[in-house]
Amino acid sequence: GVTCGNPKYLHGAEAFNGNFGHFNYNNLAEEFCKKNNLIQMSGSDYHHDAQPPTAGIFVPENISDETGLKDFIMNNSFDLYKDVLLYESSLKNLKESRK
Repeated sequence: GVTCGNPKYLHGAEAFNGNFGHFNYNNLAEEFCKKNNLIQMSGSDYHHDAQPPTAGIFVPENISDETGLKDFIMNNSFDLYKDVLLYESSLKNLKESRK
């Protein structure tokens, strides 16, 4: 039910969402980024301590505002963190616990 933004107006997008509480269609998001030459980002969608950290980007501590973060991301100089195995095993465990 989600429509991708017009890539003409985008510089990047979240290509991997690590929240295992729902199906994220990460493969489609990554394809969209690659097809449209967008900066790929990763987010954990982290909401509570019981959720393992499965995704994110590493940024320096000296970024203190939105402009600094934008510049950092636009330079595409960040390390992308995505623990696909932890995400998939957590998703599987969640599905089994709901049976």
